[in-house]
Amino acid sequence: MLRKISGRSVSYHIQLSRLQFIDVLRGVTLIGMIVYHFSWNISWFGYLLLGQVVEGGLWLLARIVAFSFLFLAYLVMVSAGKHSGCAFS
Repeated sequence: MLRKISGRSVSYHIQLSRLQFIDVLRGVTLIGMIVYHFSWNISWFGYLLLGQVVEGGLWLLARIVAFSFLFLAYLVMVSAGKHSGCAFS
């Protein structure tokens, strides 16, 4: 990336410290949450039976999504602690 400072071009490199696989897992978890909540909403309006949402595969999906969000939050806190010297590491 080039930037002009007082008439001259200075190049600098931006280093990303994000872990890309955590962002991908967050995206997949978010898609799972959207699917579950959409199915919950359509069951609320009577297009699905309520038992289909609170039992079986969708029940399992809700638990997996909740666990994934908590686990990913833990991973982010641990990785942030390693970089900043925080007490979470």
